[in-house]
Amino acid sequence: MERINHWTNRSPAMLAALALVSLGIASYDGTAAINDTGQLFCDDGAELTSCIDAGTGDQILLLGQDGHDGRDAQAQAGLIAKIGGGAGGFDFSPLDQDGAPIAVVENIPASFPTCVQDNVTGLTWEVKTRDGGLRDRDWTYRWSGTNGNGVTAPSQVRSICGGHVHGGSCDVSAYVAAVNAAGLCGARDWRLPTLQELQGIVSAGSIAPAIDSEYFPNTRVGAYWTATLDAADDTRAWRVDFNRGDSGTELSSDPSGIRLVRGSQAPDALTDNGDGTVTQASTWLMWAQCSEGQQGPSCSGGSPTAMTWPEALAAAQASRLADYNDWRLPNKKELQSLVDHRRYGPAIDETFFPATPDERYWTSTSDLADLALASFIDFIDGTDASFDKLSPLHVRFVRGGESHESSYSKTAVKGSFSASQVENLAAPGTPEQLAGSWTTSQGKRFTINENDVLSGLSIDVNAGGAYVCGVTVPSGFTATFSDIQVTETGSFPSAYFSTSDRYTSISTTLNAGQFNSDGASVTFRFNFYRETRVGGCTAISSGSGIVTATRPVPRINTAVLPYARAVALGETATAFASIINSGNATANGCSIALPGGIPATFSYQTTNAANALIGNPNTPVDIAPGATQGFVFAITPSQAMAATEIPLVFDCANTTPAASYPGLNTFILSAAASAPPDLLAIGATPSGDGVVRLPSRDGIGFFATAAVNIGSAAAMTVSADDGGRGLPLTLRVCETNAQGVWLNCGNSLTRQVGSGQTLYYTVLATGSGQPIAFDPAKNRLFLRFRSNGTTVGATNVAVTTP
Repeated sequence: MERINHWTNRSPAMLAALALVSLGIASYDGTAAINDTGQLFCDDGAELTSCIDAGTGDQILLLGQDGHDGRDAQAQAGLIAKIGGGAGGFDFSPLDQDGAPIAVVENIPASFPTCVQDNVTGLTWEVKTRDGGLRDRDWTYRWSGTNGNGVTAPSQVRSICGGHVHGGSCDVSAYVAAVNAAGLCGARDWRLPTLQELQGIVSAGSIAPAIDSEYFPNTRVGAYWTATLDAADDTRAWRVDFNRGDSGTELSSDPSGIRLVRGSQAPDALTDNGDGTVTQASTWLMWAQCSEGQQGPSCSGGSPTAMTWPEALAAAQASRLADYNDWRLPNKKELQSLVDHRRYGPAIDETFFPATPDERYWTSTSDLADLALASFIDFIDGTDASFDKLSPLHVRFVRGGESHESSYSKTAVKGSFSASQVENLAAPGTPEQLAGSWTTSQGKRFTINENDVLSGLSIDVNAGGAYVCGVTVPSGFTATFSDIQVTETGSFPSAYFSTSDRYTSISTTLNAGQFNSDGASVTFRFNFYRETRVGGCTAISSGSGIVTATRPVPRINTAVLPYARAVALGETATAFASIINSGNATANGCSIALPGGIPATFSYQTTNAANALIGNPNTPVDIAPGATQGFVFAITPSQAMAATEIPLVFDCANTTPAASYPGLNTFILSAAASAPPDLLAIGATPSGDGVVRLPSRDGIGFFATAAVNIGSAAAMTVSADDGGRGLPLTLRVCETNAQGVWLNCGNSLTRQVGSGQTLYYTVLATGSGQPIAFDPAKNRLFLRFRSNGTTVGATNVAVTTP
């Protein structure tokens, strides 16, 4: 694998592009686990106070505030074991300039961090300095050198970056390149964060700055750029203001601060549960499908109800939607996770949340600067700010979530176990009054391990003062009932059981076979029976409860960079690959292999975050949930090969092989008798996430490409295509210089390319008025470099329209 150093040393900035490709696979702006807000206080109607006190006595109306639940409340109660430190539920690990951990002493870094790893989201963040150097907090940058349409930004804009970036160009791309060239914290894959990623480190427990200053010192009180464009105006991009933590858009030519990030998060996915609820896989949140006041399958019944903040908190507490009784008002970050910044008016996926008004929606998060205000999200575009708590806004309820339960598997016990009939029966000897209802303690958790064994589910049943004398359980369950094993299924138990304890514990174990390989939720119903006469049970006075379980399942997404190589016969072609475990269980024994029929030898080896080789060659590796593992692979052809698209086999011992998608995780290889040209090409999009977003269905989008020829000199033809998908757009290729100035444009371009020469191209994509779905695995744009008709280099990005 020695040849890998030959081209990575020539072009170190190219190492960052694998992150762009990976992000282009997964989602537009998705999150994995989300941080809690950092809010540790509650509004008792008069002042900010302890949430424990605010949740008692006469303050029933204000139950369900942000500070009542989640990781912040759990951390305050001492129920969370952190890897690092941080205020509230935040869990940050400080890193030094080489990326090594810094000790945390009494919840504070022992020395000044250079970077910070977020142990909740898995992302790693840049820490700003005040030394006048490259990363000084006071430098400001334009979002880009253009306004998104190829027009140079106004020259009067005064961005100041101290002359530390190449050419003195104070824009985002120049800063990213400079930080990657410096190898900050031992890594070269730094990028601009998405809006939701940057919102993730905002703290609603502090202001000016709205961030944990122990872990993020030198944070400028002002706006910081994100990689997310305004869906309604591509001359604007989103920023987060770290004065109070609010978000909004600004012209991309205006100056703002930058805080870079590295790493990727699991893709988001929504599931319509068919009962008026929608599950969000990345956060474990369950959402009300309709805004409060709406109803029906398409939310077409009723009308959205606006209410004050106290009314919204109370309405959530009272809701029994889909028989759940633990609904609440979402906190600011939870509601932000629903915003789809590709959309406008409303900025939400209406496939899952139909008829959503493009209006303001309450969150449970109070404004630290003004007790009379609480945060809202405006679903016309996703803007967030604060508003008077006594003014009416719209409401959408939520339940569950990663910040509310710590295990990967969740339990949902629907409602209370209400008796279907209560009777007064005189038993032989002693009459017994049967009254009350069956109840369960809510929020019980259980886990299902990777061998499909469920354990730890315990449901306390209150029989209203009477004895619980029987239980039926689904097939595969065993219930421990008064120290007697009840194994009957589907019918009333034949034996009589009695207990002197008012509460009866039902513990269960589930064996394999109840869950499918995709980890879909499975629902089980338990029936409980009450003693109605001494010596017997009856099913007449009974209740039932439903438990929903989801099996942890690993899922892998994969990416390859560069997309194409050309070598001489007997030489080795090397490239990078990534396997992303987007599931919620460890992927075991993950490896890469050639498919059959390729005349070549193959090897692979794992890499660290800086793309340096680690581990042993050809050794499978385990990948934790939400983690990304990098690899280098090497292919040595044993005979001449025309350009061949190779569907590499990415597989783990406990997953199905990753599906192959041209350009995403395939590899084009050609081998010639003599050394051919070999173009290492990298494509980048304005949003920084590997996706070209046309501003409208007939609008123009673009991506830029840099390519270095590490092979022999040759004539080269460059052209763009959509991989044969027939997408409704036209493509045009323009050669530029290193500063982005256009030199020549056409449907294809031909020129002589010297060995070691670097070329720059921009591909313009013009929509034809028809939509292009957001399907980054399939809807992609390709730029190909051909010599004598053979592909000797290529790159690609995803594309979509509103």
